Amino acid sequence: MVSMHHKSEHVVRAFQAGAIGYVTKESALENLVEGIRSALAGEFYLDPSMSQDVLKKLLEAEHNQSMVDAKYGTLSQREQEIMRLLAEGLSARAIAERLYISPKTVDNHRANIMRKLGLANTVDIVRCAARLGLLDLEEWRL
Repeated sequence: MVSMHHKSEHVVRAFQAGAIGYVTKESALENLVEGIRSALAGEFYLDPSMSQDVLKKLLEAEHNQSMVDAKYGTLSQREQEIMRLLAEGLSARAIAERLYISPKTVDNHRANIMRKLGLANTVDIVRCAARLGLLDLEEWRL
């Protein structure tokens, strides 16, 4: 991939989307040639001028995931159960009926989950649950 973007977020997304090489338009000619040769050989390539930033971003993401994993262990069994059900798309009312509790209790648990894990909303709960492996993402494919 040849891109005008220098930010490590763009590089990481490109590789996640299937790119095997990444150089910027401002890259030195020899880096562009080396990147093309690597791609043709089926090898990964990252412009050396960007490798430090990308590596820092990946290590930061790994650290953040480890922190979320550790924080997940602080949730009670009921909070873990409710988190999984929220991530599956159930409403507070549906969860309440399934668990024989009130919708207000579900809302209280959701607030505790978000506070303990540092999440802002239910979408963040779904994302976090997916990263933790609590969801079967194959079921979500349309």
